[in-house]
Amino acid sequence: MEMTLFYTFIYILTSFIIIIILFNKRVFSIVSPIDLYILFFTAVIIINCLYIYYPKQQKFDIYNLDTLNAKNFNKQVNVFLRMMMFFLIGVYIYILKNKNYTQISSKAIQIINVENISINYTTIKKIMIIVLYLCCSLVFFDYGTELFYRLNYIPQKSSMLKTIYTILLIILSVLSAISFKKNKIPAIITIAIVLLIGIGLGSRMATVDLIVFVLTYSFMLKSKRIKIKYFIIWIPLIIVFFGYNIALRTETNIHGLIPYLNIFFKKPEVIYKNTLFNIYYTFVYGFIATSETIKLYHENMGNLITCINPMPGNLTDWYSFSQRMRINIYAPYTSIGELAKFPIFSFIYYVFLGYYFSYCDFHIKFFIQAKKLLVPAITIILLLLFIVFSFEYNLRSSIRYLYYSAFILMLSKIKINGKA
Repeated sequence: MEMTLFYTFIYILTSFIIIIILFNKRVFSIVSPIDLYILFFTAVIIINCLYIYYPKQQKFDIYNLDTLNAKNFNKQVNVFLRMMMFFLIGVYIYILKNKNYTQISSKAIQIINVENISINYTTIKKIMIIVLYLCCSLVFFDYGTELFYRLNYIPQKSSMLKTIYTILLIILSVLSAISFKKNKIPAIITIAIVLLIGIGLGSRMATVDLIVFVLTYSFMLKSKRIKIKYFIIWIPLIIVFFGYNIALRTETNIHGLIPYLNIFFKKPEVIYKNTLFNIYYTFVYGFIATSETIKLYHENMGNLITCINPMPGNLTDWYSFSQRMRINIYAPYTSIGELAKFPIFSFIYYVFLGYYFSYCDFHIKFFIQAKKLLVPAITIILLLLFIVFSFEYNLRSSIRYLYYSAFILMLSKIKINGKA
């Protein structure tokens, strides 16, 4: 126990020193994969330290994993702290080797400068109204009165129109956010209708539409301080709304907008429970599944080589042992748990990961400053998927997103060199 706490102290101290050195010369950025990685896994560690004191009878305890791994908590924290430390070492090595990184990261990255964009709010308002009318017409044509009240979740007359109006709802979320600055009432009515349609459909896209609206409007805010306050208010609201959104299908035998809205008033405790479950599944479950992975996984160097092999599964021996790489039929081993069984390789892996994330971070910021947003957008999404998948899924499932991101960056470099 004493040695475990000693290692905890070393990992925290080392990581803290490196973070101080890093942020002494760089600006935090939401588009930085380094910052996203640090933020996510710091949140994981903190929330799990709080969850361990959560009343036992109220724990979610999926697959009985909470109970099985309660005794391993201190060691499990060290697995994540050690991972973070190795990652930060890799970041630091990249910064020492690439002096241009410090220069490009010392300035705040502005994705969109609204002041330099001429926005015709009258035209946008007209487009918004036309798209809203079209979207409502398509939804009514697809669902009719069943949008408000139906016996089945998916109506028998559902059609391929859903793809069209799903995209239109996202476009309306963007247009209403842009219009809100000058045309508040039409914008509020539009986003309200968008969310009501999403709720009526019982689709989680309602949460996506709200997120798109909130993110789009954040670009209209000039002050960084105002943006921070803005997100402090909206992030908890989105989390609660998502808790409500995922309760729609399961908490009523009758479907449609009216029964779904009744849940909000008649079963508020369900929203609360689902909100807590979302937090649990996002930040806690992968932590506990990692502990169980470490206990169950019998390390095999051949399996590890297959897991990091970029070739398709049917060209490797992956399918000969993939079913054994699971806690149970529903829960796969986690990447972090698998790597923890290979101490030397995990050191190399996470140091390289920190180095690679820094490489991506540099190119993302470079492309954004050059007003080329497609490559950084795709790269950020792929690295975000990697972070999430590495927390909850097999190493083979998560590492593919690193290969995809490397392929995208390689193509972008070929394109640039070709032009040159």
